Amino acid sequence: MPCAVTEHLMPGRWDEVRPLTAKELAGTSVLEIPLAEVSVKMRAAGPGEDPDDGENRSAWAGVVPLRTVAGIPEPSPLTDSTVPVPASVRSLL
Repeated sequence: MPCAVTEHLMPGRWDEVRPLTAKELAGTSVLEIPLAEVSVKMRAAGPGEDPDDGENRSAWAGVVPLRTVAGIPEPSPLTDSTVPVPASVRSLL
């Protein structure tokens, strides 16, 4: 199962990494939960408020925009400096 998750997130990565050790495999769990219903609130712009809605304005109100951005890959200090960054990792940039 770890292979399926890895390949879904980073196609080609499973073939680029060393095989899992027995200890790593024993410490790995994948949980699948069927979702019958979900909700999400998305905004195309900032907060939407009516100035005449009678709400108390003494507390902060707004949105905190979230985004996921891949940064520059950082190799392990134990990885030989001649080992190139694999294609699956470069594809995230």
